[in-house]
Amino acid sequence: MSISLKKIVSDFNASEKTRLLEGKKIENFRSGDTVSIEYKQVNQTKSAFFEGTVIKSTKKEHTSSITVAKMSSHGVQIVRTFNICNPIFIGLKVVRKATKYRRARLYYKILKQSKV
Repeated sequence: MSISLKKIVSDFNASEKTRLLEGKKIENFRSGDTVSIEYKQVNQTKSAFFEGTVIKSTKKEHTSSITVAKMSSHGVQIVRTFNICNPIFIGLKVVRKATKYRRARLYYKILKQSKV
Protein backbone atom coordinates (compact mmCIF):
# COMPACT_ATOMS: atom_id res chain seq x y z
CA MET A 1 0.00 0.00 0.00
CA SER A 2 1.80 3.10 -1.19
CA ILE A 3 0.43 6.55 -0.49
CA SER A 4 2.07 9.37 -2.35
CA LEU A 5 3.75 12.18 -0.46
CA LYS A 6 1.73 14.78 -2.40
CA LYS A 7 -1.51 13.26 -1.17
CA ILE A 8 -0.32 13.33 2.46
CA VAL A 9 0.81 16.95 2.19
CA SER A 10 -2.40 18.10 0.49
CA ASP A 11 -4.52 16.36 3.15
CA PHE A 12 -2.45 18.01 5.88
CA ASN A 13 -2.78 21.45 4.26
CA ALA A 14 -6.55 21.08 3.92
CA SER A 15 -7.00 20.04 7.55
CA GLU A 16 -4.66 22.80 8.77
CA LYS A 17 -6.56 25.44 6.78
CA THR A 18 -9.92 24.38 8.19
CA ARG A 19 -8.45 24.44 11.71
CA LEU A 20 -6.97 27.92 11.27
CA LEU A 21 -10.14 29.38 9.68
CA GLU A 22 -12.48 27.91 12.28
CA GLY A 23 -14.76 30.57 13.77
CA LYS A 24 -13.67 33.41 11.43
CA LYS A 25 -16.26 35.44 9.53
CA ILE A 26 -15.03 36.03 5.97
CA GLU A 27 -17.28 37.25 3.14
CA ASN A 28 -16.49 36.84 -0.55
CA PHE A 29 -14.39 39.75 -1.77
CA ARG A 30 -12.21 40.79 -4.72
CA SER A 31 -9.82 43.56 -5.63
CA GLY A 32 -11.35 47.01 -5.54
CA ASP A 33 -13.91 46.19 -2.83
CA THR A 34 -14.05 48.34 0.28
CA VAL A 35 -13.74 46.06 3.29
CA SER A 36 -13.71 46.38 7.06
CA ILE A 37 -11.25 44.05 8.78
CA GLU A 38 -11.54 43.21 12.47
CA TYR A 39 -8.32 42.16 14.18
CA LYS A 40 -6.87 41.88 17.67
CA GLN A 41 -4.23 44.39 18.63
CA VAL A 42 -0.93 43.00 19.86
CA ASN A 43 -0.68 42.74 23.68
CA GLN A 44 -4.30 43.87 24.12
CA THR A 45 -7.57 42.02 24.55
CA LYS A 46 -9.82 44.39 22.61
CA SER A 47 -10.25 44.32 18.84
CA ALA A 48 -9.70 47.06 16.27
CA PHE A 49 -11.00 47.76 12.76
CA PHE A 50 -9.17 48.70 9.57
CA GLU A 51 -11.35 49.87 6.69
CA GLY A 52 -9.97 50.39 3.21
CA THR A 53 -9.79 49.23 -0.41
CA VAL A 54 -8.47 45.78 -1.30
CA ILE A 55 -5.33 46.21 -3.40
CA LYS A 56 -4.46 42.51 -3.77
CA SER A 57 -5.28 39.14 -2.28
CA THR A 58 -3.59 35.77 -2.42
CA LYS A 59 -5.71 32.69 -1.82
CA LYS A 60 -3.35 29.80 -1.13
CA GLU A 61 -3.60 26.87 1.27
CA HIS A 62 -2.86 28.28 4.72
CA THR A 63 -0.86 31.33 3.66
CA SER A 64 -3.77 33.40 2.34
CA SER A 65 -3.29 37.12 2.73
CA ILE A 66 -5.02 40.38 1.86
CA THR A 67 -3.49 43.81 1.27
CA VAL A 68 -5.70 46.79 2.12
CA ALA A 69 -4.99 50.49 1.54
CA LYS A 70 -6.69 53.53 3.01
CA MET A 71 -6.12 57.26 3.04
CA SER A 72 -5.41 58.78 6.44
CA SER A 73 -6.73 62.15 7.58
CA HIS A 74 -3.33 63.74 6.85
CA GLY A 75 -3.34 62.69 3.19
CA VAL A 76 -0.94 59.77 3.66
CA GLN A 77 -1.80 56.42 2.12
CA ILE A 78 -1.62 53.54 4.63
CA VAL A 79 -1.11 50.04 3.20
CA ARG A 80 -1.47 47.04 5.49
CA THR A 81 -1.20 43.30 4.81
CA PHE A 82 -3.18 40.78 6.86
CA ASN A 83 -2.57 37.04 6.96
CA ILE A 84 -6.05 35.49 7.03
CA CYS A 85 -4.97 32.36 8.92
CA ASN A 86 -3.17 34.38 11.62
CA PRO A 87 -4.79 34.19 15.08
CA ILE A 88 -5.00 38.01 15.34
CA PHE A 89 -7.30 38.13 12.28
CA ILE A 90 -10.95 37.91 13.42
CA GLY A 91 -13.13 38.67 10.42
CA LEU A 92 -13.74 40.51 7.17
CA LYS A 93 -16.90 42.34 6.11
CA VAL A 94 -17.50 43.83 2.66
CA VAL A 95 -18.72 47.42 2.98
CA ARG A 96 -19.03 48.24 -0.75
CA LYS A 97 -18.58 46.12 -3.86
CA ALA A 98 -16.37 47.39 -6.68
CA THR A 99 -17.81 47.78 -10.16
CA LYS A 100 -15.12 49.37 -12.30
CA TYR A 101 -11.99 47.36 -11.38
CA ARG A 102 -11.31 44.18 -13.32
CA ARG A 103 -7.72 43.48 -12.31
CA ALA A 104 -6.35 41.01 -9.77
CA ARG A 105 -3.93 43.58 -8.35
CA LEU A 106 -4.47 47.32 -8.33
CA TYR A 107 -0.98 48.76 -8.68
CA TYR A 108 -2.35 51.92 -10.28
CA LYS A 109 -5.01 52.53 -7.62
CA ILE A 110 -4.76 56.05 -6.25
CA LEU A 111 -7.05 56.74 -3.34
CA LYS A 112 -8.91 60.01 -3.12
CA GLN A 113 -7.09 62.51 -0.96
CA SER A 114 -9.14 64.25 1.67
CA LYS A 115 -8.75 67.99 2.09
CA VAL A 116 -7.38 68.93 5.50
